[in-house]
Amino acid sequence: MRVGGPPAVAVVPKLREAVSRRVRDLADIEQQRWPARLWVVRHGQSAGNVARDAAHAAGLPRIDLEARDVDVPLSELGQQQSTALGEWFSQQPVDLRPNVV
Repeated sequence: MRVGGPPAVAVVPKLREAVSRRVRDLADIEQQRWPARLWVVRHGQSAGNVARDAAHAAGLPRIDLEARDVDVPLSELGQQQSTALGEWFSQQPVDLRPNVV
């Protein structure tokens, strides 16, 4: 005699539904379209990079920045790097260019 928990007959439909959900989830994953190519690009030089290098060269314990690190703009060189990358991508064949940024 079974003691405690639902009767075995009640468990079977719940198990069947759980398995069906999992099979649907796996089918959805198989149908997802993943990119054929992934471009990984680091940001260009930022004003923070310049300030860090200056602080390090001067032996200072702190980097002199007024903005949060994520809000620091690109330096002039970083802007040039960003423009150069954009120009490079624009010169690639259309099917090789990123289509999601």
